[in-house]
Amino acid sequence: MLNSQDLEKLLPLLKESNKEAQRTLFDKCYPTVSGYVLKRCRSKADCEEIVSETFYRCFKDIRRFSGGNFKGWLFRLAHNSAVDYYRVKDSEPVFEPLSKEIIATVPARKEEGPLDVLLRKEWFQKFYEALDKLSFEDRNVIVSLLEGTSPAELAGTIGLSLDALKQRIHRARIRLLNILADKPYFGDDEKVTRFINKFKIL
Repeated sequence: MLNSQDLEKLLPLLKESNKEAQRTLFDKCYPTVSGYVLKRCRSKADCEEIVSETFYRCFKDIRRFSGGNFKGWLFRLAHNSAVDYYRVKDSEPVFEPLSKEIIATVPARKEEGPLDVLLRKEWFQKFYEALDKLSFEDRNVIVSLLEGTSPAELAGTIGLSLDALKQRIHRARIRLLNILADKPYFGDDEKVTRFINKFKIL
């Protein structure tokens, strides 16, 4: 991702539609934006379309960026691009199996052996399969909170007040809880509820 100094140097060139500056921004920011989108849409084909649209909007609207949190602004463009993308499709997409890229990000704790790591990765795969049953916007808030995004930052990214975000999170939690509780793999309701409460902000 671009640091503030590099961005300050590039902005005048970007606002003049300089192709070299655009390539530099794309190269620096693509991994971050792609990772953000992939964990929310879960389909590589959809991810490529949404990321492409995000950078198109970035280059088109860069003159409107007046400073501040560029990463947050870029994520806001990605969020809006994804919302518009799925709205055009008229229905939620059919998701591909959990990508190896996401599975590879599951950290191993020091006390875990190979079997424990494998079982944790399997748990994450089952969990993401449950997320697939949620709408894009519900998945987005759940994944964002699991990544450690603060409620204030998330509210800014998706364009909601903090109170409206809390209501959306509450509804997403309830929907996900019902899905997980219905899956024998996740065990008793109490454990599932404790997990869901990890990102309860009400």
